Amino acid sequence: MRSAFLARGRRAIALLALACACAPGAARAQGTAAIMTLDPSVLSSGMGGASTAVWWNAEPNYWANPALLGFYRGLRWQTARTRLVPDLANDVEFNTGRFTVGGAGIGYEIAGHPINGMGGLDVDYGDQTSSERVEASGVGVSLSLLTTSLLGFAGRDVPRFLRHVDVAGGYARKFTDVVFAPGVSDAEVSHDWGMLARGGFGGSYTGNSDAGPLSIEGGYAHSVLNYDDVTFDFGAGGSSPPSRIRRDGVSARLAYDSYSGRNPAGSPMFSALMRGFAPIATLGFAYDWANVSAGGQPPDYDTEQWGVEITLINVLTLRGGHVRDVTGDINDYSYGVGVALPLTEYAGARYDFASYPEAKGLSDVKRNSISVWLNPIALHRAFHSGS
Repeated sequence: MRSAFLARGRRAIALLALACACAPGAARAQGTAAIMTLDPSVLSSGMGGASTAVWWNAEPNYWANPALLGFYRGLRWQTARTRLVPDLANDVEFNTGRFTVGGAGIGYEIAGHPINGMGGLDVDYGDQTSSERVEASGVGVSLSLLTTSLLGFAGRDVPRFLRHVDVAGGYARKFTDVVFAPGVSDAEVSHDWGMLARGGFGGSYTGNSDAGPLSIEGGYAHSVLNYDDVTFDFGAGGSSPPSRIRRDGVSARLAYDSYSGRNPAGSPMFSALMRGFAPIATLGFAYDWANVSAGGQPPDYDTEQWGVEITLINVLTLRGGHVRDVTGDINDYSYGVGVALPLTEYAGARYDFASYPEAKGLSDVKRNSISVWLNPIALHRAFHSGS
């Protein structure tokens, strides 16, 4: 397949470079279908791609670990646009649209599946003969959040240990359609799985304001992307599996949240407003390492990413990170910024930007995303409780 790409000149070079662009944990794909190694999360890119165990931020990266879907609440629409290789081909773009719905420790992703036309991930090569598209769906469950919700619904107390530990798991399905040229195409279905274990102490973490405003939490996560090693068959063009990506990650976060569980002056609106801007400040760190191979077979290679994230009053977020990928010729820093407009705790919107390094000699990739969210469960509770 590679010789066929090279024969197509400049755009073929861009195609080969796609796997080196904004692909946290997989900077050069050993298999086919470059889109399956591209990470749609702009927030993750700002942290160098370190996101496998990051459950706390505004949009946990369930593309890296489906278990993170269990931490979504309400309805959220995310859209992002990235020019992948501006130095080689200005019209090669990676565009995404994803919808999530979650609550009570269960989250679900819709990106073109099972509802046709509702989102999806696309690489547009600009020549109207080559394209790649992924339509995905997935589910994640947080055992602690689910159990806490069920016990609360039944009017029973939550066991103390559930306030400090949690295990989450998730699964995702991806339908990928790859078109290299007229008559040279294939479409296959692959799957991902992931898990996360986390724990913490403090008022913000447990929801107990008497425990004080500080909290500290940490976690470990593991995921395997494209674990079933499907094979794309392009006829005379050859056949190849996508990259199997094994990701591991650790994370830690320190949070300060003096508003947790409080209702100053008995004002429901003020309480809801404060919860929208909580926590006051957080500092998070994440470190990922990944192994990438073509269908689980050699040759393979390893990558490392680390990142930090600072968020103030749930509005302004600053991110930085580093990517080390010897095979992809990447050993450089990333950075990002995010701005959110929380309308109390019930709805809001955010914009995020990230700069992610490519191979030496190429300009960094600039990424942009916009998302909006609504929490109808919180709204329903507010209308019926007056708070």
